[in-house]
Amino acid sequence: MSHYRALQKRHSPRGIYCVGPKVAAFYLRDVVSLLGLAEYLGAEDAFCIQPVDVWVQRVAEELCIVELGTPKEATQNAIAELCRSEGIPPIQFNQGAWYTGFHVLKYGAQDKPRGPKPAKRCSHE
Repeated sequence: MSHYRALQKRHSPRGIYCVGPKVAAFYLRDVVSLLGLAEYLGAEDAFCIQPVDVWVQRVAEELCIVELGTPKEATQNAIAELCRSEGIPPIQFNQGAWYTGFHVLKYGAQDKPRGPKPAKRCSHE
C-alpha cells in the first residue's frame, strides 16, 4: 500500500483524472480481493480498501459505527478500525455492507423503496 500512497502524493493536488477516493478504493478493494493480497495489507492501510458510497454509509450508521452525517473519510477510518479491533476481514465487511445496504436498506422487507430515513441516535461507548 505504500505504492498507493506514493502514487497518490505524486498526483496531488491535481489527482488522477476522473478517479476520486471512492473509485480508487473500489478498484483497490477488488484488486486486493481478486488477487488474494489481503494478508499483505497493513492495518494502517486498511482504509484504502473501504470505498464508502451511500449504501456503505447507511450500513455504518445503522450499525452505529458512525453517527449520522459523518464524512466519508471518517467512515472509512472507523470501519477499518472496527475491522482491525474485532478481527473482521475488511474486504468482506465492505462487500457485505454494500450488498446489505443496496438490497436491504434500499427496499426493506417488502421490496418497496423506503421514504426518508428517520434520525437515529446511537450511543457510542
